[in-house]
Amino acid sequence: MDRQQLQTLVSSTGASIPIANAFAKTDRAEFVPEELESVAYEDKPVPLPEGQTTSQPSLIALILDHLALGKGARVLEVGTGFGFQTALLSELVGAKGLVVSIEYFRSLHEQAKKRLAGRKNVLLLHADGKKGFAEKAPFDAIVVSAACAELPPKLFAQLKKGGRLAYPQETGFGQDLVLVEKTAEGKKKTTPLLPVAFVQLR
Repeated sequence: MDRQQLQTLVSSTGASIPIANAFAKTDRAEFVPEELESVAYEDKPVPLPEGQTTSQPSLIALILDHLALGKGARVLEVGTGFGFQTALLSELVGAKGLVVSIEYFRSLHEQAKKRLAGRKNVLLLHADGKKGFAEKAPFDAIVVSAACAELPPKLFAQLKKGGRLAYPQETGFGQDLVLVEKTAEGKKKTTPLLPVAFVQLR
């Protein structure tokens, strides 16, 4: 599969025009290890160092669709990896938006810094993602790219009322990607989306 075919596949998932445009502007080959560039346009996860992965594009498109991001949005990403999803988020929120992305592993954080250089609406942090980043809260949306049994309380606390959060939840029988919405009363509304397989949240 080449880059154009990947773009066609993403569009065929029902992705919105802004999401399809973000994929068109973001070359996945720039966000995978050099030795794996030949599989960058396949719709499958690609291994990263430290036992991590970058998710398949069709799944990322689905997650972004459920986050319903607009220009100017403020987003927290837990798990930067090499920065592919970060770059897509950067395109979606635009120049007036902000993407704060936290990576647990220093080696991945350093790789992402190189690959995302020049994006003025991205703030990259090497830190514990479970704590979020209160200094830039509240966030319109939060995306967690690693699985956990319970959503870290600090992440939900940093979500704006009316905001949306997507994360892979450990169920005891596997993992489900779930969408958490914060109601006007500050309560959780949780909707399971589909079974997934993500690495564990550190």
